[in-house]
Amino acid sequence: MHIRTVVILMLFTMSLSVPALYGQKTEKAKSEKPLSKKEKRRLAKAKKLEDKIQDVIAKVEARDFVIKDDGVSSGSSSGLYPQSGLVNFFRIKDDTVTFQRLGAKPLGTGIQEEEVINKFQGIIRSVQVVEANATTPPRIVISYQDRITQDYRRTVIFIFPSRVEARREDGTGLVIRGKHYSIAKARVRELGINSDRILVETAQRY
Repeated sequence: MHIRTVVILMLFTMSLSVPALYGQKTEKAKSEKPLSKKEKRRLAKAKKLEDKIQDVIAKVEARDFVIKDDGVSSGSSSGLYPQSGLVNFFRIKDDTVTFQRLGAKPLGTGIQEEEVINKFQGIIRSVQVVEANATTPPRIVISYQDRITQDYRRTVIFIFPSRVEARREDGTGLVIRGKHYSIAKARVRELGINSDRILVETAQRY
């Protein structure tokens, strides 16, 4: 067979396969329906949550992380918390974790209130990121050694779509929940800086 005849046959075969291939692509395009508004919202929420998770992890790993309390805990059984944000916070700064909450304890009839400052501080020993499961959101476990008692403690940071929570796993029931920030943007007010008095008083209560 001459080379010219072979080339003509190849071109003819290709011309037959192109429409078939085009038809396959067309059928595939038809089968892929555009996303509905509900599906788009769901995907957008999922991406927003994933971005938030990565941002929280990055700030914690950089030791530049703050949760400012949003006041949701106000009126809980563990005390009245009329203030939030500025003085009620959880912070990771360098190798130090700080948990501070300014509360009020009712006196007598409950009309008068005694101000109570709960402040815990420790040196971070380990940080563990735990993925979400069927019942629990993604979380970060912070293990640290208390500056006053020298006991080893844990605080777990839970990452929810609408907020972030830091819960002390030591029976105190203390929780800080709200939005998260870098230290510079949070601008919280730490009480008793360079003094262990508040830390000691808190340890004595618990």
